[in-house]
Amino acid sequence: MTDEDEVRLSPELRAELERLPREAEPSRGFDARLVRALRARGLVVAGGPRWARLVAWAPALRLAAALVIFAAGVGLGHRLGRDSAPAGEPAVADAGTRQLAALVQRTGSAHAAALGDLAARAASARPEETALAREVAMSSLRATLWQMVLLDPDDPVPARMLSELDRGAPGTPPPIRVTAQPLVVSF
Repeated sequence: MTDEDEVRLSPELRAELERLPREAEPSRGFDARLVRALRARGLVVAGGPRWARLVAWAPALRLAAALVIFAAGVGLGHRLGRDSAPAGEPAVADAGTRQLAALVQRTGSAHAAALGDLAARAASARPEETALAREVAMSSLRATLWQMVLLDPDDPVPARMLSELDRGAPGTPPPIRVTAQPLVVSF
């Protein structure tokens, strides 16, 4: 049973009721009067509870805690690295280079395996899919060769490979000439 079943309203009265707002805005000083009334009953203390005052400092406390944890981690890492290094060998530089070389090996192997999968699917793929796969593979090869040129500018092999790769491609820059001069990068 609904309210309409209990009370029968005329169409004019129903239209006037429909025009009324569904919610009323509180008066201007309502919040201030409410807080004063709650304080008068002792339900709200003027300064607020102690935890509420700490909440205002929460972002600064979190930042301080994060800095302390970070500094402790850096200190512990330096100590563990120093203690585990063989005598006369800089542990941090060599470990970083070895880790990067291992990462290049893993990603290179994954790259070669993915290219093998693309080659295996090329026979059954549509020509536009094969063209896209070839374009992506060539772009990746170019990027790898560029990094090899930057890694060792004195090695002519990556530069020659890049020049041969770009020889027949339309819109490519002229062949690369690698000199023995140091590479200077400006920012």
